[in-house]
Amino acid sequence: MFRYYLLLSDDEFNRVLVKKNIETREEKYFNPTNNNWEAIGIMIRYFWPDSDTYDMYEELTEEEAMEIVSM
Repeated sequence: MFRYYLLLSDDEFNRVLVKKNIETREEKYFNPTNNNWEAIGIMIRYFWPDSDTYDMYEELTEEEAMEIVSM
């Protein structure tokens, strides 16, 4: 099972779509350049209360995430 997040922080070069495997905690982001999911470890920055990017994300449904991927 996955959770999908759209990162909204200003320091990201673009809006980044991340999927996180709830069981393994593995995170991947969608790279639109090659249309692949690639490993990343970034969500701690968005979940940690003392971070400058805390809570700067939007949780998406799988359908919403797949819409972004198909663009």
